[in-house]
Amino acid sequence: MHSNKKILVCPLDWGLGHAARDVAIVKQLTDLGHEVILAGGGGAMKLLVEEFPELETVRFGSLIRIRYSRKLPAWMKITLLSPLLLYEVYAEHLRLARLVRKLRPDVVISDNRYGLWNQNVTCVLVTHQLSIRLPKFASFLELPAFLAMRTFISQFDHCWIPDFPGKANLSGDLSHRFPLPGNAVFIGAISRFTRSDSKFAESNSNYAGSDSRFSGSGQGNSIPTASPVDLLILLSGPEPQRSRLQKIVLKQVFSLKARCIILQGLPGKLQRTDLTSTVTMYNHLPSGELRQLLLASEHVICRSGYTSIMDLTIMKKKALIIPTPGQTEQEYLAGYLGGKGLFKTCSQDELNIESALKDLRQFEADFNQPEGNISGEDLLGAAIKAL
Repeated sequence: MHSNKKILVCPLDWGLGHAARDVAIVKQLTDLGHEVILAGGGGAMKLLVEEFPELETVRFGSLIRIRYSRKLPAWMKITLLSPLLLYEVYAEHLRLARLVRKLRPDVVISDNRYGLWNQNVTCVLVTHQLSIRLPKFASFLELPAFLAMRTFISQFDHCWIPDFPGKANLSGDLSHRFPLPGNAVFIGAISRFTRSDSKFAESNSNYAGSDSRFSGSGQGNSIPTASPVDLLILLSGPEPQRSRLQKIVLKQVFSLKARCIILQGLPGKLQRTDLTSTVTMYNHLPSGELRQLLLASEHVICRSGYTSIMDLTIMKKKALIIPTPGQTEQEYLAGYLGGKGLFKTCSQDELNIESALKDLRQFEADFNQPEGNISGEDLLGAAIKAL
């Protein structure tokens, strides 16, 4: 891509993960001088607008809003909704055609939105899940599911896989089990925390207090970055499991002596709550502030979502990852990466924060360098140039 283009970026809005990782893509595109238009809905769009308030936006939310059942596992809920999800793919394909006629973009980059292809523009699909993980009793369906996925992917001009090739990969069988489609390339692990512009420097002056401990009162919104945080707990994912994990966490942190910060994963106006003298909770933080907080944190507890895994790996953080119950992808990733020695892992019901913190203090993560010592930014840059 040698001349400046108009590029529409549209991540899936089931949670924040897809939008969060696309920050790295949007940043590279804008740095290269391309005109980027952000499309999406819900919390995902809020996150992108927070990161790039200067960019044009257009509403393109999912027609179907996923809320996991309190009784059914996530994979079963998705299976039952599959006819509606196929309709969503068809409907968003038609919606994109109208949007292309209106905005006339040169390129459309969609993250896990399989209907966003159009023959009149160059279309890119971002996904790490080429192979769907199913429960053991249904594992014989994984090959047919891959072939169906391959058919969807073939409609796009390019498929970008946010992972590294070779043994130092993070997605395991999700991207490396079957032969890649001919239009697929690895773009490395991408993270919004690789950004090196002035926003991160500004976040220090705007949010770090002069005191080495918590600055401001319970009504203030400042975050502490001047001294280490023992434990950072990141809550995320679809309801009701996000709230369930929050309830488990809040039952345990009041007796915690370690310095701890909890992020609820609820985008919106910044709100701070001091739960105890050592435990503080925020609803959400922008990337710059969250990056500073991660740098200041010795240990992390979070979901085993793929975006979180890329963030933790790039920042080389010792972490306990907890899969969302019934979400087979997260359960696989927790087992796979736990087995490689990158992270500690446990189930949601087994979480004991005191014990977890003790284990993390003694844990040494085994972060391997990708083959050829190539960075994700280099691979992503090469993919953008190939458009």
